[in-house]
Amino acid sequence: MSQLGARLREAREARGLTIAEVASETRILPRYLQALEEGDFEQLPGDVYARGFIRNYAQFLDLPADELIQLYRRERGAPTEKIKVVPAAVPPRTRSCLLPSAFFTFFSILVLLGVLYWIANLAGLTRMPEVAQQPTPTLTVVPPTPFPTVTLPPEGTPPSPLPPTPTPVVTPTSVVIPAEQLDAPLVVVLRVAPNATRGSWMSVSVDGQPAFTGTLLANNSTQPFKAQREVFVHVGDASVVELIVNGKSEGMMGTVPGGVAKRTIYAPNQSGSTP
Repeated sequence: MSQLGARLREAREARGLTIAEVASETRILPRYLQALEEGDFEQLPGDVYARGFIRNYAQFLDLPADELIQLYRRERGAPTEKIKVVPAAVPPRTRSCLLPSAFFTFFSILVLLGVLYWIANLAGLTRMPEVAQQPTPTLTVVPPTPFPTVTLPPEGTPPSPLPPTPTPVVTPTSVVIPAEQLDAPLVVVLRVAPNATRGSWMSVSVDGQPAFTGTLLANNSTQPFKAQREVFVHVGDASVVELIVNGKSEGMMGTVPGGVAKRTIYAPNQSGSTP
C-alpha cells in the first residue's frame, strides 16, 4: 500500500472527515483524492496537478507538504534531485564576409555611375539649355493730367441759386382696384387690431389675380379689397389680423401668435362658402 495514501487517509480519518467533505473544502474532485489515498497515481491528470493536489491536501490536514511531495516522487519513480541547468556552450565565432561584399557592391555602383555620367556628357545630355536673352523693358513716363482751371466770379457777384431738391414720391400701400370692381358684390377688409404691437405679412389674390403682397403694419392697419367672385387671403400672423366681409366683422383670423392662416371668401352670388 502507498505510504503517501496511508498518511493522508489516517490524517483525514483522525479528523473525522469524509472524502466528500475534504473535496468541498479543498476544491479537489473526490476521485482525485481517492486516487491519492490509494496510490493510484495513473488516475491523476498529470505530475504538476498531482503535486498541487498533494500540497493543498497536506495543508488542509496540517501535514508537511514538501515531505509528502518527496514521498510521492519516490513512489512514482520520479527523480528526487533537482534538475541542474547547464549553460550552453558558446559557439565559435565565424568570420563574416558581409563587410567586403558590401564594400565591393558600393564600389561597383560608383564605377557604374561614373561611366553613365561620362556617356551622358559625350552625348551632350548634361549641358544646360541656353536661355534666350529677353529684351530690357523700356519705361515710359506719362505726364500727370493737369487739374481743370476754376474761374472765380468777380467780387460782389451774388451766388447762383441752388437747384431745387426734388420731393420724393411715396407710393401708397393701398391696392389699386380696377374700374369693373368698384361696385363689386364682395368687399373684404383686413385690419390689424388696434392694440397690436406688431403687423403681419400677407398675400391676397382677387378673382384669381395677385392683388397685394407685403406687410400690413400696426400703424397702417387697414387694407380693403373688392372682388366680383372671391378673395383669397394668406396671413403670416393670424392672431393680429381681423377679417371684415361686406362691413361685418368675422373676428380675428387666428388665436395662436405667429400662426399662419389661409382663407377664401366668396361673393354672395357665387357658389361656395367661407372656410
